[in-house]
Amino acid sequence: ARTLPVMSSAGGRHREFSSLAELCEEEVFDDFPLQGPRTAHWRLNFLHRLHTPTDHHMTFRTIARLQPDAWGMGEHEQLLKMIEL
Repeated sequence: ARTLPVMSSAGGRHREFSSLAELCEEEVFDDFPLQGPRTAHWRLNFLHRLHTPTDHHMTFRTIARLQPDAWGMGEHEQLLKMIEL
């Protein structure tokens, strides 16, 4: 399944990114055509090791020495924020 149980608090429905990454599992298919990790599960675990997707964005920008207004940085940040929400 691609969904997790709903968690609610006083502010409504919400799930912390860390619990999402920890609960995510890779479904095994005997006839899957490729060997190795599949992208979504691997990527969520990678982002979880850096704590949050937002942390990854800041680390990437720092290592690459990119300014916030550099080409693609706004899109990169927004995509990672969507994952975190």
